[in-house]
Amino acid sequence: MLADLGVPVLEQPIPINQISGYQRLVKQAALPIVLDEGMVSPTELNEYIGLGCCNGVAVKTARCGGLLPAREQIQILADSNLLFLGSGLTDPDVSLAASLILFGAHGLSHPAALNGPQFLGERVLTEPFVPVRGKVRIPQGPGLGVTVDEAKLADLVRRSAVMGRLGH
Repeated sequence: MLADLGVPVLEQPIPINQISGYQRLVKQAALPIVLDEGMVSPTELNEYIGLGCCNGVAVKTARCGGLLPAREQIQILADSNLLFLGSGLTDPDVSLAASLILFGAHGLSHPAALNGPQFLGERVLTEPFVPVRGKVRIPQGPGLGVTVDEAKLADLVRRSAVMGRLGH
């Protein structure tokens, strides 16, 4: 019924530890089953693929420990002919830059859940990401393609330390 309504995938519909439930859902083949929170490293991903528990993963660069493990997960998914979705939710500026570059380099073909600019008030880049019609540009240039405003960063660190001392 969800497929008939246009739902493209079902993302982690049951708790990650219900392995036999995932196997049944994948065998049903009503919708692609995409895992999320439980995929913190290539090790878990290989296990779940080997057990026939998914049709893909929502890759979160920060959740799995950075660019290299996230890239490895994307490669495993590609080698297994499985979906990769991009996610990061409230990643701050620098983490968002990393995710944008990684997902762009691997030809992400689905909209990514990268909504940090919508929900985070603090920006530390000299040129913050600004969504235009739901999209942000992939950074260009060396490194992550962004420049951190050192004064903004120092101010954020100072205010965070004060808030920590005040118990907020």
